[in-house]
Amino acid sequence: MSIKILHTADNHIGMKFSNYPSPVKEHLIAERIAALKNIITIANQKKAHFLVIAGDLFDTINVKVADIKDVAVLLKTFEGEAVIVLPGNHDFFEATPDSLWDKFRKHADHKKIIVLDKYEPFEYSISDQKVVFYPACCRSKHSNENVIGWVKDAPKDKDSINIGLAHGNVTGLGLDNEDQYFNMTPEELKKAGVDFWLLGHIHVPFPKQSVNTNPNYFMPATHTPDGMNCRHQGYCWYVDIDENKKVTGELLQTGSIGFYDWNRTITSILDFEKLKAEVSALNKKKSLLRVELNGRLSADEIKQVKEDIIKLKEDFLFFADTNAIKIDIDAKYIDTNYTKDSLPHKLLSSLVKADKSSLELQLANELIEKLKS
Repeated sequence: MSIKILHTADNHIGMKFSNYPSPVKEHLIAERIAALKNIITIANQKKAHFLVIAGDLFDTINVKVADIKDVAVLLKTFEGEAVIVLPGNHDFFEATPDSLWDKFRKHADHKKIIVLDKYEPFEYSISDQKVVFYPACCRSKHSNENVIGWVKDAPKDKDSINIGLAHGNVTGLGLDNEDQYFNMTPEELKKAGVDFWLLGHIHVPFPKQSVNTNPNYFMPATHTPDGMNCRHQGYCWYVDIDENKKVTGELLQTGSIGFYDWNRTITSILDFEKLKAEVSALNKKKSLLRVELNGRLSADEIKQVKEDIIKLKEDFLFFADTNAIKIDIDAKYIDTNYTKDSLPHKLLSSLVKADKSSLELQLANELIEKLKS
């Protein structure tokens, strides 16, 4: 029989989103729970045997007890064999009373929800198929060494499905310039001797799309986007291992909101109309948009843009704009706003003639306008 796994990580339950106003903040906090619920729904629909959470289920070791309870109650709705939870670098394991995982175990008092905090194999049998997990949990937020070394030396049954679990950076996938995020190399992962790895930490998926051949390791990305630098809408992996140990992976979308960070150059009203069309294509109630506008337009066009932006903001979950469009200073503008042969007229005319796009022209006009007022 085939073994089916739903793989998620980096859920960061308890993330506060303090940079956003209410009720946006509350919506984003609730979305993380809603997306986790969506993952469990998918897992149950797929009749997955295991739900694997490869680190950073929680955003911090000091997460509120209410969040712990909510997650524990939700995970109990998984209908498969077991929920396998690995502590990551944000929710690292501490073997102390009243720690995060001590509280979690009390509220998740359920034989199907298992926190793997030891560096030793964990076995599970489904019918006649043995599945062995080799966990490498984090015991600190930072480390310049990974904790997967023991897996290579651990004995393995070739007839078992052997699965490595770890949380940390993989060379080539994420930036770890200071070498502090349990960095692993693809070679180390391959030499560990497991059939494949289920990993967490990198907030983008690897592979980037569904696969029919074993990629050796999977990264699910965040289950829902968490900021303007997140370009996807949240994923999990559905991994299937058949009776011949062939591994395939289906990348599934799990989040329902989108963050969009746009920078647009506007040199005509046509450019702005194109932007408006882009904005209209978004699901406003589920979108957070930050847009910066640059370029040059006439004074009347700038006024029109400002008025239209006010209308564009309506119904968005979040909308922030920076309008850095400058006035297009040309002969017509100068003649309209300044007396011919006046000092401002002569100065601006000479600057336009020299270079219409120069910073000096813009600064000179701004200074003159300030002096006028």
